[in-house]
Amino acid sequence: MNQHKDKHIPFRSRKVARALAAALLWGLLNNAAITDAGAKDAPSFDEAVIAFRDKNYANARSSFRALADAGDSGAQTYLGLIYAEGLGVKKNMGTAITWYHKAAQQGQADAQYTLGFIAKNGLDAKQDLKTAVGWFTKAATQGHEEAQFNLGMMYMDGSGVNKDASQAAHWFQKAAAQGHIHSQHNLAILYLSGEGLKRDPEEAAKWFAKAANQGHVDAQYNLAVMYAGGNGIKENPEKAALWMRKAADSGLSDAQTGMGLLAYEGRGMAKSSSKAALWFERAANHENPRAQLFMALLNARGEGVAKDPVTAMMWLMLARARGLTDSNLESEVMAVLNTDEISQARQRADQWKMR
Repeated sequence: MNQHKDKHIPFRSRKVARALAAALLWGLLNNAAITDAGAKDAPSFDEAVIAFRDKNYANARSSFRALADAGDSGAQTYLGLIYAEGLGVKKNMGTAITWYHKAAQQGQADAQYTLGFIAKNGLDAKQDLKTAVGWFTKAATQGHEEAQFNLGMMYMDGSGVNKDASQAAHWFQKAAAQGHIHSQHNLAILYLSGEGLKRDPEEAAKWFAKAANQGHVDAQYNLAVMYAGGNGIKENPEKAALWMRKAADSGLSDAQTGMGLLAYEGRGMAKSSSKAALWFERAANHENPRAQLFMALLNARGEGVAKDPVTAMMWLMLARARGLTDSNLESEVMAVLNTDEISQARQRADQWKMR
């Protein structure tokens, strides 16, 4: 397996985290402490929060409205949430934004963040990235970790602001220090690449570990890669296999491919071509082109699976369709196939794509 031997399993270097749940837009649902310090002790506010959590939205809305009219920014933010989500009332984003604005103008960080999210995603009208940056900055400056993360992403991508990796790193650091899982992963990527701050693989490994321990699948995979290669951390095949398995069991095809490599090479686990084939096939069926090439190799050589050059050619064709080729392996397989067998492989590849 020399031509594919990956003592250097590739990192997943995406800086954009997977989409957050829609409910994150209004993260106030489980936050009872968003009211002003002056109104926090008011029984009516506490009662309104309890009613809200019990889904007694009519009573909650009535209590919040009385407090909001008196200028309570926390109650105003809850009213914004109620109207934005249509909780016990007809959904009305315009009314929601009116209440969010009242709270945001008083410095309510959750309301500022939510206005930024609305502007960024065009949830009320046309997307307005500059306005989003403005609101995110206000909330981030107050320590709002979701705002810090979103602001970091906007600086990283140059959305609504000049692209600036150092500013992205600055905001990811602040959010990561508060335990924000996606910021921890993104900060690790920046330390690994040297974008926006000095390259430091040890720091990268530290932040990958923090995110991995919180269940971030890409961080688990990247931490496994660092343990496998001894990059920024002492090489440890057993820990590489442990973290790779966690990510693989979550369905990450790159990690499934990594498990195949570790099993094939006997790193961190007993050497087993048959187990390698199982992992490679699992990833190949998720359309991972590297795994498809490895399946082609195993089928061509009869390692871990029955020798089958037609199946090998099918996997080569599928990998090629996804932009990954191995000319040496293709030549090796083509040399033992006749025209009919090549047509058969092509037909099977077409059928596989339509499955």
